[in-house]
Amino acid sequence: MAAKRASQGFAAAPSRDVVSEEYGEIEGLQVEVASLLLDHVYAPLLEDQHVRGVMPAPSGAPAVRVVLGDRDECALARLTAYEIPLGAGEELRTSHDVVALLRAVHTGTHIYPANRVTSVMGMDLYLVDPAHVKQAPFTADDWASSLLRCLAHLT
Repeated sequence: MAAKRASQGFAAAPSRDVVSEEYGEIEGLQVEVASLLLDHVYAPLLEDQHVRGVMPAPSGAPAVRVVLGDRDECALARLTAYEIPLGAGEELRTSHDVVALLRAVHTGTHIYPANRVTSVMGMDLYLVDPAHVKQAPFTADDWASSLLRCLAHLT
């Protein structure tokens, strides 16, 4: 059957093992991103913006959704969600790349085309296109947090 489909110009479907492995990598990265962003529930990610939630993208899409807002904000209409793709060509972004993109999109003025803005659960949702965003640099707090995480995992 696969040979017949290939002869008709259809690409062969990836094996289930390959799909499972890729999905497992995405799931692992989503967990890693959520873990790193937990630091920013109480310590601001940027100025007065705190992480208010982390959600996987729908249907197992290779992305993560992060909700930002003031530290004690709970009104959904006053929170903003960003969906950041985890893929970067053949490679996956790191959790630090996601933090850098979040800082970049939440700084300054950004104009999003109508097809990149939607809503989820009563919040504005911005679909980030990393090709059009220059990542924010690592901060001194990021370096300190990375060092502490490394030291904590040694024990």
